[in-house]
Amino acid sequence: MNRQTYKRRPRNIESVKIWGYDQHGQAVLEFALIMPILLFLLFAIFTVGYWMNAQQIVTQAAAQGARQGALTNDNGQIQGAIADNMKAIDPDIDKNPPEPRTSILIKPAAQGDPGRKRGNKLTITVMYEMPFFFESLSEKFKTVNATIISQIECDPEPGKDVCPP
Repeated sequence: MNRQTYKRRPRNIESVKIWGYDQHGQAVLEFALIMPILLFLLFAIFTVGYWMNAQQIVTQAAAQGARQGALTNDNGQIQGAIADNMKAIDPDIDKNPPEPRTSILIKPAAQGDPGRKRGNKLTITVMYEMPFFFESLSEKFKTVNATIISQIECDPEPGKDVCPP
């Protein structure tokens, strides 16, 4: 009976040699070269996801503000509807004194303005300044904004600037 003898496998990684070269140092070097690239890609994926989420929330907030403006023609209710929607990404929007990263622009701005009558257009613009870890990489996508134009559907009572709720 002929028994074959097998070579024992080495017990530790340091003793693995291929063509006479130690492979342990090469693996560490490859890991060190690839890891920053992988971390950057992971950070980029999270940043793009956060930016897309912020864009969706800002657009929804502007739409809700425009809806309130069309129904009530009241700046307070417009800003309240926008603030309620923006709390998910800007929790400081209700701070006193305000230090939010959200800006709200209503055109025409004054409630008594002749342009704020039934049938006229009301433009709501919401801008949100996104926080980034690397400011130099964020100039293009730093501000997320949305503009919604709606038609005013209410007629304020004579002597009042706001429609009844």
